[in-house]
Amino acid sequence: MKDFSLSMDPLPLAEGEEIVWSAAKYKGFFRKRKVWEAVVTNHRIFEYDWENKRMIVCCLLEDAEPVVERTWRVRRSTWGGPVVYRRGFGVYGGYGKSRYVTVGILSIVANGRVVARWEIEDPRGLQRLIKTVKKQMREKAKAASGRNR
Repeated sequence: MKDFSLSMDPLPLAEGEEIVWSAAKYKGFFRKRKVWEAVVTNHRIFEYDWENKRMIVCCLLEDAEPVVERTWRVRRSTWGGPVVYRRGFGVYGGYGKSRYVTVGILSIVANGRVVARWEIEDPRGLQRLIKTVKKQMREKAKAASGRNR
């Protein structure tokens, strides 16, 4: 009897650290496995290599500055249904759905150099999210230092 349990190793997070955003790349068709993951938490930004179980890039959130390099629009569509061709004539029946999304390159700059570059959907949204989390963490730290006086 085979054991079909999945080993879902957790990401190496510190105490009190929460994932705010993540994106992953997978390999395999029948046996999909996660090979790479980009993660933004409330304390840091990092890339994790799941095959070698190590961090590729890591920087503190307070040192990171998200920069949108460029953006473009892409049509994401889903079409399906049978197609019958007979001597050059075609019959198509099916369904369709399409939408346009903004895709772009978001670079994470820390200490004057680019530490990560991701091609993602809605890079401006992630840029705003990172800036908002940074602001919240600064306000939380300021409030905590005010209470300790």
